[in-house]
Amino acid sequence: MKVLFENYSFNAAAKTVTFNTADSITLEQLLIITNVTTNQFIYNFADPNTGGSIANNVLTLDYNTTTMSSSDKLQIS
Repeated sequence: MKVLFENYSFNAAAKTVTFNTADSITLEQLLIITNVTTNQFIYNFADPNTGGSIANNVLTLDYNTTTMSSSDKLQIS
């Protein structure tokens, strides 16, 4: 079942997405993250160029988001 994550914080300069939930988030739960403001894929589980790592509900992206804005809207599923 696909879940849309809506409670998050995006730090473009740090290339991180923080999931604001008490539940523990794992990479296996994430399929794709799209910056809908700029229409760019910033995480895709199947693409080694847009992967990442997660610890303590903070996803550190491999994709360079430093030119984006932290106020950009993301679609996370």
